[in-house]
Amino acid sequence: RLGSPPPPPPRPPGAPGSTERTPLTSPIVPEMSSGDNVELHHVEPQHRPPDRGEGRLLPTHTPRSSAGDPEQAREDAVPLAGVLFAMNALWTMLKPVGLTMILTTLAVVFIRSESSDSGGGGGNGLTVYDVEDDDGASDGDGGGGGGSSDSEKAELSILNALYIVLLMAGATFLVVLLYRCNCAWVIVGYLMFTSVMLLGVLGAVLWQTALVRWELPCDIITFSVVLYNFAAVGIVAIFFKNGVPMIVTQSYLVATSVILAWQFAQLDAWTGWALLVVLAFYDLCAVLTPCGPLNYLVRIMQENPNANPVPGLMYEAALPPPPGAVAAAAGASAAARGGHRQEQEWQQQQQQQHAAEGSAAEAMA
Repeated sequence: RLGSPPPPPPRPPGAPGSTERTPLTSPIVPEMSSGDNVELHHVEPQHRPPDRGEGRLLPTHTPRSSAGDPEQAREDAVPLAGVLFAMNALWTMLKPVGLTMILTTLAVVFIRSESSDSGGGGGNGLTVYDVEDDDGASDGDGGGGGGSSDSEKAELSILNALYIVLLMAGATFLVVLLYRCNCAWVIVGYLMFTSVMLLGVLGAVLWQTALVRWELPCDIITFSVVLYNFAAVGIVAIFFKNGVPMIVTQSYLVATSVILAWQFAQLDAWTGWALLVVLAFYDLCAVLTPCGPLNYLVRIMQENPNANPVPGLMYEAALPPPPGAVAAAAGASAAARGGHRQEQEWQQQQQQQHAAEGSAAEAMA
């Protein structure tokens, strides 16, 4: 036609825009016919060693930031959980000790006998010699012979302290000997007897002193019944813990410590300080020296790890769960729920499959 543009010239194969495909040929691999024998060989790739710079090693990993990584954030939070667990465990141990110290201080200050107020020792049953200042004390006589001098008081107080510590050492050696002979039931009986005497007798002395101090009326029947029930419930709570709340057992153990500490606080000042020093040295010898009874008791328990533990008046408390235990328990519970859910889904699928197979068999029949 007139006025129509001429057709474009044909483009060579392989040119841009061409619709024809050219055979891919390589200058290295020649063209082969169907009759040629071809042998293929595996060529190992040449790996280039990683560039590690000029004499320096590149880091194998990059530090991760805990801002966007929840796993790293959990790892960083573990030390904090451990610190909180240690603080809770420390508070669990310090709470009964602090409560015992506070109650003992209040009992010593507000429940005092006339002999304690006059400066004399009220615990005459625990001491051999009475160390007290009389009217003709040596302080007012310039060292005269009306009263005891400080050296005599120190000597008598040390003798009293040695007497008390020897009683404790004898009881400790007796307990170790009984445990060595596998007589744990005798130890339990001995501890029950001492607990009854402490709660019943020493508790009666403490209560009677409080009644006299504050002039509170109480008849002998009420006094006896209350003390009997107090001691009986204490024995059951301390030695037979089945069915007894833990708070009751803990309260009786604290009360036992308070009563015993109050009884020792009735000693005179010289005997009290001497007993503190002598008892500290005895504890060191009993624990650290090879001939100490507590050290020997530990060796016996290490030689026979399957033996029953030594019965005693031990304060028990529930510690908080360790770090990660709550999360692990929650994860285990979630995994158990997930596994149960998967099992239910699988059972539903099996039921649906059986129902489909049954309907197909009915259709075929």
